[in-house]
Amino acid sequence: MKKTNNSPTRTGEKTPSSKVPEPLKLAYKLDGLNYRQIVREKKAAVYAVYSPTGALRGYETIIPIVRPSCELGGKSYPLRETYPNSEQGGASLWYFPEREEGTDKPGFRRAFERFIEIL
Repeated sequence: MKKTNNSPTRTGEKTPSSKVPEPLKLAYKLDGLNYRQIVREKKAAVYAVYSPTGALRGYETIIPIVRPSCELGGKSYPLRETYPNSEQGGASLWYFPEREEGTDKPGFRRAFERFIEIL
């Protein structure tokens, strides 16, 4: 992998380049689930997570990761924001089911509260 910048940083931190990273997608599909961004600020975002049938499963609050531009497998990637991976759960990614035993708060409210804490 040929890097043209330093290692990844969290969104909101200074990047070595004055360029603006390509933003996260507003909607995408991963492992059969559909994700749709519903709120975004510079440091954080909340995505609604839907099942393949379109049923709301829950919400994810994330801190986007800024990845440097690079070449990988013969393909060039620009300076960009990426979704945190599962290993970053608890540090950059939090999942809130729509309904959860033991709480009367809906998933969106819990996700939005975490979003506000990050800001």
